[in-house]
Amino acid sequence: MNSFINQFGKDIFPIILILLLPMALVSGPAIPDIILSILGLIFLVKSFKEKLFYFYYNIFSLSFFLFFFIILLSGLSSGFIYVSLIENEAIFYFRFYLFSLAICYFCQRYPVIFKYLGFSLFITIIVITIDGSVEYMRGVSIFGVKSGETRLFSLFIDEPIVGRYISSATMLCVSLFIYHFGYKDNKKIIFIFSILMIGEVFTFMTGERAAFGMIAIFSISSFILISERRVERIIFIILSIICIAILINQQDRTKQRFDQTVSEIQNREFNYIAASPIHDQHYSSAIKMFIDKPILGVGSNLFRSLCKDEDYIVSDQSCSTHPHHYYIQILAENGILGFIIFCFVPVSLIIILTKHFFGLIFKNQKLLLEDKKILFYIFLFVVIFPFWPSGSFYNNWTNVTNFIGLGFLLSFHIKLK
Repeated sequence: MNSFINQFGKDIFPIILILLLPMALVSGPAIPDIILSILGLIFLVKSFKEKLFYFYYNIFSLSFFLFFFIILLSGLSSGFIYVSLIENEAIFYFRFYLFSLAICYFCQRYPVIFKYLGFSLFITIIVITIDGSVEYMRGVSIFGVKSGETRLFSLFIDEPIVGRYISSATMLCVSLFIYHFGYKDNKKIIFIFSILMIGEVFTFMTGERAAFGMIAIFSISSFILISERRVERIIFIILSIICIAILINQQDRTKQRFDQTVSEIQNREFNYIAASPIHDQHYSSAIKMFIDKPILGVGSNLFRSLCKDEDYIVSDQSCSTHPHHYYIQILAENGILGFIIFCFVPVSLIIILTKHFFGLIFKNQKLLLEDKKILFYIFLFVVIFPFWPSGSFYNNWTNVTNFIGLGFLLSFHIKLK
């Protein structure tokens, strides 16, 4: 214990907060929001004390500050300034970026965080997977939580987000372990790929289609874009497919969810997004808002307030707390200006990963990323992938995952002096 504390010295408190994040996310949105806010504040103080101003003078930070300016401008021009900026907390969105800069700073100063956070995620994944598997088989989890007709809840009790959590946690855990341990040790590689397989199969069991799509794309992309250990990867991919096929054929609840998915795909308005017909109603309402105010949108985080307006109602199912799609939500709430700036992130990731792909094909070392870093690029791209539903763009629970991934990526580009 003393050696652990001695590794981090006076920074032991923020390090412990980072390592507690995986477990804190299970408790709900409040504790993770407190943790990320404290970490952001700690970094803000450190950046002045240690003169870390170059963390703010770069293309990533300048792009974020420009986007944050659009968030404020959208709220100010909405006619619902207090609701948008204060009540719905859009004005505090900057805390997420400070949190990502804190991750960037601490993981460079203490690279062992990659390992410790990986094990923190792994422990949480195993606990939830065991509890959720019992719930899947018996209908009631170890802790007495009853499953839905086609969805699992596990430690999240009444929120069907266990698949989203396991999918994101598994991808991040695997990325952290690969970065720390590399690809040389056979036993560690089997251990890491086993985590990914467990995450894939259990996410499928939860019945959350978007979550499964995320981890499936992550797995396939990692196989395509990483030159190391391809034989082992294809073996574990095949094992995952076999397990999923068995679940579809043997479990009624899984087959029911699978059949429901096939049926919904055939009756969709937005066929390019893997969502349900109810999501289509949210999207249609949001598109109406964008058409009404295309430049700055109807106001940051105001979909929940304005979807009841008769000008935006599509059906009795079109109103929700958010449109369930990042890109459509930004178009509706922040207009084309916010959308263009936001797209800097996915477009940059597409360019980087595409260059790496062609570097593999043509054996051009100048285009290649380090194999141990690629998974972080894939992870961030997958969680903001535009072809499936998402949480609210302003939701703190969702943004912990997104911005911690961004923080690790920033550490590859903003170097600690």
